[in-house]
Amino acid sequence: MPRVAVHPRHGLVLGGLGGLVLGGAASGLIGGAAMALLALLLVSTAGESAWRPIEAVASFFLGSRAMTAPVSAGTIAVGLLLHAVAAAVLGVIFATLFAEFPTEVLIPVGILYGLAVWLLVRFVVIPTTDLALAGPPAALIAEHVVFGACLWLFLPIRQAIERRS
Repeated sequence: MPRVAVHPRHGLVLGGLGGLVLGGAASGLIGGAAMALLALLLVSTAGESAWRPIEAVASFFLGSRAMTAPVSAGTIAVGLLLHAVAAAVLGVIFATLFAEFPTEVLIPVGILYGLAVWLLVRFVVIPTTDLALAGPPAALIAEHVVFGACLWLFLPIRQAIERRS
C-alpha cells in the first residue's frame, strides 16, 4: 500500500500515481483539443483545408502522401489518434515534472513547456522524419503555447480524482 501524505500547498493526497497520470493525460488531451481548434481556425481563415493540420500530423507515419493524396478517413484517423496520444503523453510528462510546483506558476511554466515541445518538433522531429509542416511558424508557435497553457489543469483534475478515491 503506498504511503499517503497531504501536500501542504495543494492539499493533495500523495503516494499513488493514478491521479497524477490521469490528470496529466486529461490535461494533455484538453490542451491537444484546444491546440487543434486553434489550428482549425487558423487554416480556415487562411483558406486552406480544415484537415490540413491533421494530415500534417498523420504524415509522421504515412509520409508526405498524407498531405498530397485526397483526404481520407484513414489519414484523418491516424492524425487524430497520433495527436491525442502525443498530447496525453506530453501531459503526463508535464504533470510528473511539475507536480510540486506552486499553482500560480503552472500556466507560465506550461507555456514554456509548450514552446519547448514546439522546438523539439520543429528542430528534431520534422528534420528526422517525413512529418510535414502545416502552417507558418507563428501559427505553430501559437498552437503550442495554447497547448502548454492548458496543462496546469492536471492539478484540479488530479485533486478531483484523489478526493474521490
